[in-house]
Amino acid sequence: MKHTFDLVAATKRFKGEVESIFMDFDSWKTFKTSYGLSWKRVKFDKANATSVPDTRGIYIFTLQVDENELPIHGYMWYMGIAGHNSKHTLRKRYGNYLTDQISPAWKRPKVRYMLQKWKGDLYFNFVELDHGINLKKIESAFLNAIIPPANLADINGTISSARKAASL
Repeated sequence: MKHTFDLVAATKRFKGEVESIFMDFDSWKTFKTSYGLSWKRVKFDKANATSVPDTRGIYIFTLQVDENELPIHGYMWYMGIAGHNSKHTLRKRYGNYLTDQISPAWKRPKVRYMLQKWKGDLYFNFVELDHGINLKKIESAFLNAIIPPANLADINGTISSARKAASL
């Protein structure tokens, strides 16, 4: 029996798994901060909620598949801050995302998509930062250098406009 290849089915499969990411290595290389960011990370699941400190700081969701024979690799998918002008802490924000993952409400579709599509392969990376540090300034510099796919707000207007135009 001759095996036939179904090009349409295979193409649909690949088109359905395509994700758009932006990689500007020049911007990545120029990202600097004077705060000495010391990153910690936990696999994003309910069991690790108490591993996240009850302090202010910045956080990044990364997508990483590391339980196979490939070298460790991944991508930064979403970035946020906790405690800039609110009583939110890193742990509280972590808990908010656990709730968003299962909530029937669709507040932020890109974030919800990230939380649901890659459940089990997401990591919550964080840095605790003192109260004298301007989290918005770090967030702005980071977002404009990395441009994570799930972040829509707080990105420089020029970059944001070009990003929207490119998606037409």
